[in-house]
Amino acid sequence: MGSIPSSKAAAAADLQRLQSERGMANNNLRASDSVLASSLNEALNILSDQLYTTPTHFILELIQNADDNSHASGVTPTLRLSLYEKNGRRFFRTDCNEVGFTFEQLNALTRVGQSTKKSPAGRRKGYIGEKGIGFKAVFKVADVVRVASGYYEFKFDRRRPIGMILPIVSRFPTADRVADHTQFLLPLKSKEDDNAIHRDLKHIEPQLLLFLRQLRELHVSNKGTDNIYRLEATQSDGDYGGETSTISKSDGNGEVVEVSRYVIHRHTVQSLPKESRREGVSTSEVVVAFAVKDRATPITGTQKVFAFLPVDNYGFQFLIHADFLLVASRESLEYDCAWNTALQSGILTALLQVFDRFIALSEVEHGKGLRYTWLRYLTRRSENPTFWSDLHEKMLEGLANKKILWSRDGNTPLRKPRDLYYVPQSYRFDGGDLFDIPSVKSTHLSFAYDSVKHEALLLGVRELDLLGLYRELATWIDDVGVDGIGKQPPEWHRMVSSLFYNASYLKEKLKRLLIIPLRNGQWVSAQEEHLYLPSRDRNELVPTGVTISIVDYDVSQDPIRRRFFEFLEIKEYSPRQVCSLILEFHMKLLGDTRASRSAEELLADAVYIFKHRSELQEDGAPLMSFLTVKDGEAMRLETQGLTEQVYLIDPTVEPGLIAKYKNAPGNPFTVLSDKYELAVSNELGMEQTKEFREWLLRSSRLNFASQPILVHNGMLTAEWWFLVERNITDLLSVVKSNYSKKAKPPPETLTWSLRALEVPCQDGVTRPLYRLAVPTPELLQKCPHLDFVDLPNPELENWKFLSKFGVITTCNTVARLRELQALGKLPPETIDKDSIKEIYRALNLNLSTEDYNIR
Repeated sequence: MGSIPSSKAAAAADLQRLQSERGMANNNLRASDSVLASSLNEALNILSDQLYTTPTHFILELIQNADDNSHASGVTPTLRLSLYEKNGRRFFRTDCNEVGFTFEQLNALTRVGQSTKKSPAGRRKGYIGEKGIGFKAVFKVADVVRVASGYYEFKFDRRRPIGMILPIVSRFPTADRVADHTQFLLPLKSKEDDNAIHRDLKHIEPQLLLFLRQLRELHVSNKGTDNIYRLEATQSDGDYGGETSTISKSDGNGEVVEVSRYVIHRHTVQSLPKESRREGVSTSEVVVAFAVKDRATPITGTQKVFAFLPVDNYGFQFLIHADFLLVASRESLEYDCAWNTALQSGILTALLQVFDRFIALSEVEHGKGLRYTWLRYLTRRSENPTFWSDLHEKMLEGLANKKILWSRDGNTPLRKPRDLYYVPQSYRFDGGDLFDIPSVKSTHLSFAYDSVKHEALLLGVRELDLLGLYRELATWIDDVGVDGIGKQPPEWHRMVSSLFYNASYLKEKLKRLLIIPLRNGQWVSAQEEHLYLPSRDRNELVPTGVTISIVDYDVSQDPIRRRFFEFLEIKEYSPRQVCSLILEFHMKLLGDTRASRSAEELLADAVYIFKHRSELQEDGAPLMSFLTVKDGEAMRLETQGLTEQVYLIDPTVEPGLIAKYKNAPGNPFTVLSDKYELAVSNELGMEQTKEFREWLLRSSRLNFASQPILVHNGMLTAEWWFLVERNITDLLSVVKSNYSKKAKPPPETLTWSLRALEVPCQDGVTRPLYRLAVPTPELLQKCPHLDFVDLPNPELENWKFLSKFGVITTCNTVARLRELQALGKLPPETIDKDSIKEIYRALNLNLSTEDYNIR
């Protein structure tokens, strides 16, 4: 390193030597060097003015020079920066308690592109300076710089030829001289420069003390405001698992006003690539530092990258230091440099190591500590440059593949981020897991990470979604069974119901879980057959022979849980549900002869269905089994009888043939039991019996009738033949009842069968119906010789419908012609000739209208 001059004479000789080497003699530039000096002077001016983007960068260069020098044993390396005014002039001064310049250091200060800061072979820690040009930044704010170090006292004056590298012997102002200190004094050129320095000193970054080799104190005197920054390092801090440093800030009275603590981690990078600017250096130390408030609380905010001195802010939440190779301005790295790439890899290693250190720390109290909150350091608020983005991505990737996070199960080891789920607050119950079993808890990220959720997700932790929560519910039910479900408080059940309500894509899965409590204490799934919510009025008729499940009444009164059950398509037990159950049971009856149901049950079923017929989707009686009577024997209407005609005894229908013949031997009538009307009357009142009959008759599924059906599917029925044999008059009465008032013509089969039917006449002889006449008073008077059918009450006009079957019902042309035919068969002497004249006179009157019949 060289020796320090021991006298003023030696110091003067050194300065004289430097002047001579730069072409000066007797303080004048040799003529032979004038052209070269002029070019150099111009280059120096450009270098000083354009190398740095900010005029105050020189402050960092002066800090660099101070850190690169030597200090006496027992002395705390200290640098003072002072900005002040005196006698109307503005000054900036630095005072460093180093031992003083050597000639080599002095020579480097007066050169361009040369530095004493070469590391001996094998040295681990490099020096800050590289090119010997940083000092020239002072000339951006000052034309003259005075220097005092040991016995050296000189100045640089940029106004003179090569004045920025030419030391001129000059006494340092006595009033500013501090013994045993190296000092730089800059008379500032402008108020703007003074303001800029004042601003930068107010915001100086004391963190640089963390990464300087020697300086431990930095005193800043900024126009009357004094602050002292002190660095104290602890190599083994038990609270933080290793090295820490604190930087304290004191005011001018020595009172500490602020203390910042940093967790420090160092890593030595081995086998560095060869680099001419780092001759003989194959290893280098990288350092990362993390600001902490206490053992539980990180301090975040973007921090700068350092190469002993600050370089720039690249958005990291921690400080990075390495002996990077920088561009000439020291304001950026050389990014395409293999040396820096190797250091980047070392920084990544250091980061992964220090995070392990955080993870290993003990909790301050339950759920608190840096072992959890260290994740806050992981975010980055910048995307450029790529060099730093790559480092950030590699850091996250490296952490994502390590077991670094604690789960909710304290008995399980650390887990990889991708193996854990973050449980949202809305999925937690009473401060814990909603489904609290080890197999579930071991997959949940510890709640101690709640404040760093975002950072945990960056590492690959997944946020639990509703599908995942459903899977946990299913696992939990398998593990604890229905007993475990029953032990949960109502608030737990409400929360589960609320979370899964309206999750349509999970409905079918949820319906398979045993989560529905019954009033008998059992737990079933929503797929349970005949499962219902209790009716709100608690009127729950259950048809005998039907098994149903009713949800616990008290539970169903909880609106949240009831809403969830309804979402699972559990319907309220209402008359509609009762009707459905009855009809479902009746379908079994109709299809299975082995199924049984008593007469009383059949009656009760029909009355209930009729009473609640508005709940049905059809107007008439639905498909169900009824109690019937045939030949005096009770029977149940079953599948084979669904097409069978069932008759009602309706007292309002005339003639009442069903009642007349229901007990007659060989009768074809299957009759609805009269117990139905009695049951309806008892339950709903006598006035409802008529509506009950009409309801049955409106059925589209069953064949009910109140009068005998004579034709079915185009064929004469057994009822036709029964009445033909029993009583032709009753048969005609049925035809009259069915067709006398209907516009629709009778079936063709019925028409031709009736026309040909042999019916009794008034003279006791049977003849085909189509050859007969109805014995109306008019016909008996005007055509008395016709063959008259024997009918009850023939004078009533409602027998006129028989004309559809060829029967004469009025005194028309056909009747008169038939009368003439009948008279022609009598002896002449017995014929009333006036009657004949009257017939012809009537025929003549009707000649134009009934010409066809007359011919």
